[in-house]
Amino acid sequence: MAAVSTSPTATLADCVFITPPGWSVQHQIGHVRLQNTESGCLILVIEPQSSSGDIEQDARAAFELMYRGWAYQKSGEQAYTLSKSRTPQGLEYCAMEAAMSTTAADGRYHLEEGVAVVIKAGAPIVIIGARHNSSVLAHDRCTRYEGWPRFLASFRVKNATPPAHADEDPSSRIIGRWVMTESRASGEYVFAANRQYQFSGAIGTSYTTSERDHDIIYTTTSAFQGDGSYSVSGHRLTINPRAAGSPEEMSLRFVKINRGGSGWKDRLYLRKNDANGEYEVGYEKP
Repeated sequence: MAAVSTSPTATLADCVFITPPGWSVQHQIGHVRLQNTESGCLILVIEPQSSSGDIEQDARAAFELMYRGWAYQKSGEQAYTLSKSRTPQGLEYCAMEAAMSTTAADGRYHLEEGVAVVIKAGAPIVIIGARHNSSVLAHDRCTRYEGWPRFLASFRVKNATPPAHADEDPSSRIIGRWVMTESRASGEYVFAANRQYQFSGAIGTSYTTSERDHDIIYTTTSAFQGDGSYSVSGHRLTINPRAAGSPEEMSLRFVKINRGGSGWKDRLYLRKNDANGEYEVGYEKP
């Protein structure tokens, strides 16, 4: 964990965070550098500085500075994603992320997944830049919750006072239909105003067998569903299945996202902990 100090004005020493397992930490002039020793992925925490007055503009500017001369790997709504919310400490933040590519002078092709996060710590802002080597297998450790997600969730700025919360009450904001679709998994929660919920989902798996001169691919899909009651207390969600089973508790957080300038949408993140460790799943309102 980074060192801390007490000061009426935020400084780099006031930035506190949990270092991901297997990452090195170097405290340098003007920034703290964290690096995944296997993949080479980087996180830079920059000395607090003045804001333009618009943290979305600050996030865009920070990202453009990180990737000057690079190109977006995708286009349209998939080109980049902006997100804004509050940190667990209650500080406002805005982030810009995108998959980027470039060809170096030696002809080598580089792929990265970049993120620029701007956190409003009172008058100054803290900028966090992450550069993930997406073409390296060891990068998988960065995407697990114990990596980049937990680092960001743990980030605090000593002596920074969160503004008065004007956000909608989580117990009201959760009401509605939330959908998740990624790779071979899908899921849907419906949270009703009467504190009842429904859940449905499916996971697809496949395996290959060889027979003489050809391969056969077998695909199976497992479906599951449930319903019951739920309750929200602060940023904790408890669901009580109607069928036999114990109540399940998880953390929740809401984020506004904007893909490629297509408009802002609500996203709900649910963080759980099971035998495989801590993980987080994102659901969006369709």
